[in-house]
Amino acid sequence: MDLRPVASIFALSFLQCGGDDPAADGAEESQCGGTLEGLWVTKSEELARLEGISHVRNQLLIHSQEEDPVTDLSALRCLETVGTNFELYNTHETNLEDLSKLSSVGEDLLISGNRQLTNLTGLEALTNVTGLVRVSSNDSLVDLTGLNNLSTIGGTLGIHENASLSSLAGLEGVVSIGANVAIWRNPELPRCLIEEWAEGVQIGVESEITSFDDGNNAHDSACRE
Repeated sequence: MDLRPVASIFALSFLQCGGDDPAADGAEESQCGGTLEGLWVTKSEELARLEGISHVRNQLLIHSQEEDPVTDLSALRCLETVGTNFELYNTHETNLEDLSKLSSVGEDLLISGNRQLTNLTGLEALTNVTGLVRVSSNDSLVDLTGLNNLSTIGGTLGIHENASLSSLAGLEGVVSIGANVAIWRNPELPRCLIEEWAEGVQIGVESEITSFDDGNNAHDSACRE
């Protein structure tokens, strides 16, 4: 008896039901691997150029506009490295889960003006930023969860003007910062939490940690029971 037709029907049914088929599991991976020289995005439709892109050789600037806000970063699901600057400005995202593959930024990382962003979940693969890291003017940001595996910042760390930021959770893994640390105008962030975090961080020669006592971070009493 020839069982080949039966076997074929069974195989087709298995694939359609989403079984543990290695080819299906690797489908998303096979769509990644592309390289792009660089891109400046100001319209949401321009994000389509990043589909399947794993490496951007130079800078990637995503500057969302009020008249055409970026609300979906799924086109960045393959992104692993950015050669120079990576800027994320004024998007309407609440987290950064579509950046889960990003592991390295060659120069500066700027996350600014993303008013609905509550944390940085999605950046767990990021371990190194060669230049500065600036997190600013993200009104809903409550902590820095997502940066948990970031250990080295080559330049300055700037965290400022985040209206809801009350914790530095997410920065526990940072052990080395090449230049200054400036943490200021975060009205819900107690100064004592900044000082406690800074005790375990090595900063560059002739660099300093500034703005603890500028009157704009929350008072030390917020740390006391």
